[in-house]
Amino acid sequence: MAAWTGGSILLSLSLLHLYWVAGGVYGKNRAVPEWKGKPVFVPGKGSTLLVALLLFGASLFPIGRRG
Repeated sequence: MAAWTGGSILLSLSLLHLYWVAGGVYGKNRAVPEWKGKPVFVPGKGSTLLVALLLFGASLFPIGRRG
């Protein structure tokens, strides 16, 4: 059960990153840390897509191990 939960959370985070790559803005302002009111970094579409793919890959491990 915990494996499915963990895998589902990682998959959900992957989908959220794909949403941001597609131009979505919901939650984006809370995802990037700020220093003195300015973003510490501005993630590009390429890096956001990479994170989405890595999260998707990571979601397969707990789900695949438990089947």
